[in-house]
Amino acid sequence: MKKNIIFLLIFATALCSCRLFEEDKRQISPNDLHKYAVMKMGDCFCNSASKISTCLLVDEYIKATPEQKKNDGRFSVLRSKIHNLDDNSYHIDGWMEDIFTNGKSFLEDGDPWKIGLTKTAENVWVNEDCKFIVKEISESNDIVITVQCDKKIEDTEASSPGRSLSSLTSLKNGSVDITNPGYTVVFYDVMTVNFRSGMTLANTIYGTIQVDIMCEGKTIDWVTMSGDGNTVEYKTSR
Repeated sequence: MKKNIIFLLIFATALCSCRLFEEDKRQISPNDLHKYAVMKMGDCFCNSASKISTCLLVDEYIKATPEQKKNDGRFSVLRSKIHNLDDNSYHIDGWMEDIFTNGKSFLEDGDPWKIGLTKTAENVWVNEDCKFIVKEISESNDIVITVQCDKKIEDTEASSPGRSLSSLTSLKNGSVDITNPGYTVVFYDVMTVNFRSGMTLANTIYGTIQVDIMCEGKTIDWVTMSGDGNTVEYKTSR
């Protein structure tokens, strides 16, 4: 959330005629809007889908025999990265949060691992905004998750007296398919208003998201991000 606030403060600087640094006269480019759409895709959809994907694999790993853990190809990406903290807790290298199983299977009803997603039916999890449906798991453990969200997700990030900046993120047709969900976080350099590292979605998407950037209730910029499984195309207001 802190990174979101920094980035949207940058948008407020360029788009609302209020600069954080007087010497900075950089304009927001189409590429900046592309990256912003990727960030919102990650924040709103991919992070939760990635949690489900990872927890499903960890659940299988916990249930596996020592021989399966050692030899089953499904666990190759996990085997060297997962560490027991205690009988019911696990740390995964590169993952933001430790997993606390509470001695239960991830597939039990409700939210047994307390990750903020509730299991409401077989292969279906929900949060306050969206429904996540595990559509397919291949023999090689490739996973496809369908995200359904019929509303616009509003995120008000920055405000000051008489001025506020927000974004509205939505799925154009109410759903998007994400293959092998994952999300690579970017770091921002506020002083130069630059991206210090690239940001990509570590997955393939099928569908379109729309992001509207608003100032004082009016849309000042927008970007759509559409994927067909092979390429991602962007359309922007700039």
